Amino acid sequence: MGLDRLSFAQKIALIILLAAIAMITQIAATVWLERQQLYKERTREIQSVVEMSISGALAYEARVKNGEMSREEAISSWEKTSVSTRFRGVEYLFAYTLSGINVVHGGKPSLKGKDMSGVTDPNGVKIIQDMVDLLKKDPTGGTSQYMWPKAGSEVPQPKLSYVAMIEPWQIFVGTGIYTDDIDAALINYAMRSAGFSAVALLIMVAAGLAIARGMTRPMELLRNAM
Repeated sequence: MGLDRLSFAQKIALIILLAAIAMITQIAATVWLERQQLYKERTREIQSVVEMSISGALAYEARVKNGEMSREEAISSWEKTSVSTRFRGVEYLFAYTLSGINVVHGGKPSLKGKDMSGVTDPNGVKIIQDMVDLLKKDPTGGTSQYMWPKAGSEVPQPKLSYVAMIEPWQIFVGTGIYTDDIDAALINYAMRSAGFSAVALLIMVAAGLAIARGMTRPMELLRNAM
């Protein structure tokens, strides 16, 4: 057997190594699971905002069908509400046609009417075109991730968006939320956990050395005496 050839000290070292691997695996698994959970929570939050906006649009569309207003009036009223909508204080709604023309942009109203289909982030992600492609496959909605500067800044930050179609109008509405704080919090957690694990491993190494010496020294004396 391979383990039989190892000395007592080597076996203790192997146990410590396996413990270190187990700790690292646990930290990595915990970080990954926590990240998934946080992203799910953020997705639910922005999805609810988008669904409320779509409900408002459909309410206007119902008034169009009842002859209370024209579709142009309905869309215009919905646009005004969408531009002023805010959550978390600074996050906003946006809307585009399937050809990438901006209809609403709560963060930058001057974009209205502009073709944004070719806009890419620093990683080469075609932001609006990716959303269009997503909704052509599933009009009910989905998430998109890209880099976009925060208000008052030119530095792109990771952002998670949820978009869905307003079918009668053939435009899609969406909103996003920045995720840089998630990664920062998880990195901080991983570093703290790694620090605690390192301390625990040092204690295990010191205890292992003490045990190894306590066991091997009497055995050496016994062997020499024999």
